[in-house]
Amino acid sequence: MKSINTFGTHAPKTEWLMEFFERKDEFLADNGLGPVQKPFFRRFLRDAGLIAEGKTLPLADKLSSLGWDGLISLGIMLANLAYNPQFEWYIKNIEIGRFYTRKNLENVMLTADITERNAKSVLSDFKRIVQTPFGMTLNFGYVDSEENFTRNKCYIGSPLVVLYSLYKFAEACGDYYEFTVSRLYNYNIDSDGISPTQIFGIEEDELKTILQGLSASHPDFINAKFTHDLDTISLNRNKKSSDVLELL
Repeated sequence: MKSINTFGTHAPKTEWLMEFFERKDEFLADNGLGPVQKPFFRRFLRDAGLIAEGKTLPLADKLSSLGWDGLISLGIMLANLAYNPQFEWYIKNIEIGRFYTRKNLENVMLTADITERNAKSVLSDFKRIVQTPFGMTLNFGYVDSEENFTRNKCYIGSPLVVLYSLYKFAEACGDYYEFTVSRLYNYNIDSDGISPTQIFGIEEDELKTILQGLSASHPDFINAKFTHDLDTISLNRNKKSSDVLELL
């Protein structure tokens, strides 16, 4: 079973992210992070889709130009990070809008045969992550002064964030390019793809509005139909999630 402790209590800080986006490859070659911090931050950057093989990817430049700490950039990074085991655990196990004590969540992990040490690390990382723009701007989550944890409905900076996440979902599901709204809300299905509704906390009426807007503005990427309680969401098999990024 893959470990969910991918950041080892060294989840990113806002100043690390800020310096990375300012200096990019120069930062990767020379920075003030400690020897333990460096590999964990690189793991974060890689799973966010920003680096590969020690080099900055074009997405980092694009998000810099958009403003790395804006809603669109944070949404795109979260859509990628959802496939990191630690973020995946947060998304699938911390119910949106529900308060948990630290002990509640530690018990959930212990029941799933996650060691006590890893459980403590994963929750400490969550607290640190939500102190960055992922929590403060995107609204991903919050930890109060009494160590109560919550995951929140995220702000959607652009419908394209949802479209990108849908393509990531389709690709992870083995090129599953046609599905229904109910499929996106069925979180009990054993699936490698993670629905954008679960990642961002999108409610059904909001989702339908977003999909109808995308169908009108980008019919070459998506076609969503909702008639007589029947719905079909079809993505273009000749497009990829990377193509959606070109629309930003």
